[in-house]
Amino acid sequence: MTRPMLAALFLLPFLGAPWISPHDPLTQYRDHAGSPPGCGDPCFLLGSDEFGRDVLSRLLHGGRLSLIAGLTASLVALTLGGLLGGLAGYFGNWLDSLLSPPMDLLFALPWLYLLLAARAALPLSLPSATALLVLMSLIGLAGAAAPFRLCRHVVRSARQSGPVSAAAGLGASDWYLLRAHLWPAALPALGTQALSLFPAFVLAEVSLSFLGLGAGDPAVSWGSILASLRQYPVLTSQWWMFSPALALALLLALLPAPRLGWKEIP
Repeated sequence: MTRPMLAALFLLPFLGAPWISPHDPLTQYRDHAGSPPGCGDPCFLLGSDEFGRDVLSRLLHGGRLSLIAGLTASLVALTLGGLLGGLAGYFGNWLDSLLSPPMDLLFALPWLYLLLAARAALPLSLPSATALLVLMSLIGLAGAAAPFRLCRHVVRSARQSGPVSAAAGLGASDWYLLRAHLWPAALPALGTQALSLFPAFVLAEVSLSFLGLGAGDPAVSWGSILASLRQYPVLTSQWWMFSPALALALLLALLPAPRLGWKEIP
């Protein structure tokens, strides 16, 4: 069984969180705050946090949000970068000169700092749904440079291939060549790149939520769960609160190492 298949099996419980979590992730059992893992009454298989909320339920629901955010940001980055990269690679000239500099800038700058600066410039009191949408859009935009460069490189090379030259000789339009030949030629490479972009974007969402710049309450994220570890009593006595970090480490181990750049592509 391949690593992507193992990763898919690993992700299924998180995506099914609303149906399999034992408790509501927001319900507080004040009399059982900070309880270690055990199955009493109520049953906390991974313990409870400092407010008495079930850690397993929060882990599942938080993973669902983080994974959906990473997947959505990946789709934004691949769609935006692939479309613009294909246009720049095919038409070249002024269009390539217009699109490449901002993408090169995004590619060169540290992506996490870009996200921090962009998110910090927005109001912190955004509703949860709006904050999550803004967060996914920012992450996708910051990561679009790598698919752009990859797709531009593939389209430039495929444009000189026999089938494309033959179709152009028969009078095929530019948009037909892009739609029928060139963008499909880039899909396998973009699919491979998606496997490294996805965990990078999940890590980005977790990082921003940990710093309080992600989706706010009542949304649950791996980052917001880990944020409780900034409290010294939780850090030193509630070891089960590290469970989101373990889940994230397993995800990163099952998928290719996160990379937001392809240095070998000119």
